Amino acid sequence: MLLDKLKSILPHVDNQYPEDFQEIIQNLYPSSEPDDEKVLFIWDAYCFSQDAHTGQLRRSGKPYFTHCSSVGVTLSKWKMDSKTIAAGLLHDVIEDTEISRDDMVEKFGEEVTDLVDGVSNLSGMKFSSRMEKQAENFMKMFLSVAKDLRVIIIKFADRLHNMTTIGHLPLIKQRRIAIETRDVYAPLAHRLGMNQLKTELEDMVLKTLEPEEYQKLHKKIRTTRKQREKYIKNFTSGTQNGGSLDTSG
Repeated sequence: MLLDKLKSILPHVDNQYPEDFQEIIQNLYPSSEPDDEKVLFIWDAYCFSQDAHTGQLRRSGKPYFTHCSSVGVTLSKWKMDSKTIAAGLLHDVIEDTEISRDDMVEKFGEEVTDLVDGVSNLSGMKFSSRMEKQAENFMKMFLSVAKDLRVIIIKFADRLHNMTTIGHLPLIKQRRIAIETRDVYAPLAHRLGMNQLKTELEDMVLKTLEPEEYQKLHKKIRTTRKQREKYIKNFTSGTQNGGSLDTSG
């Protein structure tokens, strides 16, 4: 059992560990034995970030750390390495708290700190000219700033969660973020072969920029899915009964 394994690796916290942290570890080790050193490293990053963001709230009113932990969970679903997940949990610590780069280096090392710094640098990039609105140029710009592809992956996870909670922002800011996601992040995800992420981002962009069109499309998709499921059910039933399904009409 995962919880029993965590208790044998980590300091006890009332014999319980947060569900989002357990999800991270479960995603990393769905059927294999967890690596003690890596689990402890991720736990240290989880606790450090949670402490650093104490008292900070999201627009939704939820603790700010819920965003950081969501980024960590997403990275674990994508099977990223323990240092990338730790950096995802810590990605806003230097930029948004009193923790310094030196503090981070001392606690987590240069590699993780450089990843966190890289995410902060990407967050400061502005996209305005039409020339920049091309995936090849995005790739070059991002890589020139990031220097490590893992920085971009963390930023993807960050943007994905921000898009899921975008409804709590003012409408003007919603549109700005959605347009940037459409013009920058979705094309770049496509270029990197992350097509499911591209589809998720584009779906949320449409929901934000064209809510009525999104609802119409969503309704159509839901309807066709029901028709498809009914067809499959009828087909399967006919096959199991030894008959054939007439599709000519």
